[in-house]
Amino acid sequence: MGFALLQRLRSEGWPVVVHDIDPQRCKAAKALGATVARHAAEVAQHCRQTLVVVVDAAQTAEVLWGDHGLHTQARPGDVVWLCPTLGPQDVEDAAARLAALGVTVMDAPMSGGPLRAQQGEMSLMLAGPPSCCKPTRPCSAPWPDNALSSATKPVTQRAPSS
Repeated sequence: MGFALLQRLRSEGWPVVVHDIDPQRCKAAKALGATVARHAAEVAQHCRQTLVVVVDAAQTAEVLWGDHGLHTQARPGDVVWLCPTLGPQDVEDAAARLAALGVTVMDAPMSGGPLRAQQGEMSLMLAGPPSCCKPTRPCSAPWPDNALSSATKPVTQRAPSS
């Protein structure tokens, strides 16, 4: 879904910096006008808002904490949007570790698939600080207001224990 999101952002004129482990995706991203970074840390050098669009918790951890992870170049005030569906503990752990660097985490799982992403009709279910959930934030601008639903706790919040 990341490539479809890239296509939408570029079609709307947004500057985009990307990193992908697949060289063919990087080549295609460059052809769309995206800046291609060598690794997540280089993305963080250029971007104050970063969408992590990967498949699972292991890939998210690699992007955030790997040898060339985003954490090495993240700056206070940055916002990291975690777009895969993650368990609540994974989100809470990432939020706590990045908060120590002054970075805000948004739990932002996507729904809608690649076609809806290309058409600008996908949904993001946001959880995080209310100031980041407002459609007036720069990163939320590519999506229509009705595509964003927000809460202050992780979207994958655990059910109460009995």
